[in-house]
Amino acid sequence: MAMIFHIAPKDKWLKSRSKGQYSEESLQSEGFIHCSTAEQVVATANRHYKGQDGLVLLNIDTSDIVSVIAYEKGGDSGEDYPHIFGPINHDAVKDVIDFPASSDGTFVLPASQKS
Repeated sequence: MAMIFHIAPKDKWLKSRSKGQYSEESLQSEGFIHCSTAEQVVATANRHYKGQDGLVLLNIDTSDIVSVIAYEKGGDSGEDYPHIFGPINHDAVKDVIDFPASSDGTFVLPASQKS
């Protein structure tokens, strides 16, 4: 079971529950939903969400995703990031964890996600 992560606004995640799937604007504008591996998620959060509140971390089991997943180069890092080419079906989301910023606006991996 490989896990990937998506950072989402909590209110948007909660609203998606009645639909059974979660989507992002990037699916329409870029053709995929951005995700990160466990090793990438903190850097991603600090790069794109610094100081933001009301976020959750979706823990996604890649073996349960209905949409296609591809690992592609992203950003300036040159790393391969997981991209989901369709909505995230809720049964693939194994955990939803509050992902608050620290007092300085940065993020750390929640204790429950550290190996």
